[in-house]
Amino acid sequence: MFVLGPRYGDETPDKEDFAILSTLSAQAAIACENIALLESLREQLSAVEQVRDELAETQARLAEGREEERLHLARELHDGPVQDLYAMLHEIELGSQPADGDLQLFESLRERTQRVARTLRDICIDLRPPLLADVGLDVAIRSSAARHLEKHPEIEFEVEAVPHKQKLPEKMQLALFRVCQEATNNAIQHGRPSRIRIRFEADAEQVVLQVEDDGCGFTPPEKWIELARRGSLGLLGIAERSAAIGGELDVQSEPGGGTRIRLVVPAPDENHMPDSFMTSSRGKADAAYSRTTR
Repeated sequence: MFVLGPRYGDETPDKEDFAILSTLSAQAAIACENIALLESLREQLSAVEQVRDELAETQARLAEGREEERLHLARELHDGPVQDLYAMLHEIELGSQPADGDLQLFESLRERTQRVARTLRDICIDLRPPLLADVGLDVAIRSSAARHLEKHPEIEFEVEAVPHKQKLPEKMQLALFRVCQEATNNAIQHGRPSRIRIRFEADAEQVVLQVEDDGCGFTPPEKWIELARRGSLGLLGIAERSAAIGGELDVQSEPGGGTRIRLVVPAPDENHMPDSFMTSSRGKADAAYSRTTR
C-alpha cells in the first residue's frame, strides 16, 4: 500500500503524482510476483534435490543388491555344478580304460568336462570379488589381469598398480575394482586389442584408475542413456559406479583409435569414509561423465 502524505502549502496531489504512484504500484506488484516466483522455484529445486538424492540412494542400493546377487550366484555355482563336474572328472579318471575305438571319445569327453569346469570356476572368480581389505586393490587388479592373460595370451597386458598407502574404504575399492574389471572385459570383447594398459595410483588428494587399449575404438555417446537404449550396459555400469563414489569419468575414443577410460576420485577425508557414502552421493552418471573424441 502506498500513502500520499501532505504536501507543502495547500497543494493537493495532481495527475503527475498519481501517475508516479501508479508506476510505483505496478513495480511493487511485479516485485511481489517475482518474490512469489522465486519462492515457488526454491520449492521446486528442493523437490528436485530430494528426487536426486532418492535416485542416488536407489542406485547405490541397487548396486549393493547386484553385489549380493553376484555372491549368491558364485556360491551356488561353486557348491553345485562345479563340484558335480569335478566329481564326474574324478569318476572318469578312476573308471575302466575304454576300448581302443572309444579312447578318442573318452579323451574328448574328459577335455570338454575339464573345460566346462574351468569356465564355471572362472565365472565364480569374476562374480566373487577378492578380499580387497586383505590383499589390497593393486594386488587384486594385477591378479585380474593375470587371469585375463591366461585366457587371452594373444593380448599384451601392462599393469602399473602402485600400492596405496592410505586406507581406502572397502566400497570405494570394490567400485574401482568393478570399473577396472568391466573396462577390461569391454576392451577384450568389443575392441579386439593387441595391448591393454591398466594404471592405478592413489595419493592424499585423489585416486586414479585408467584402462587403455589399442583396439578398434568407438564413438562415445553424447549421453549414457543412448547406450542404455542400445542395450550396451557395460559402460553404463561403469558410469553408475563412478558417480556412486563421487568420481569424474572421462572416456576418450574414436573408431580405429583405441579407447581410454579414466576415472578420478577424490581421496576420502581422514583416511576413512562413512558407511553411508554410497547412498549419500548426489552424483549422476551424466554429471560424472565427460566425452572426448580423439
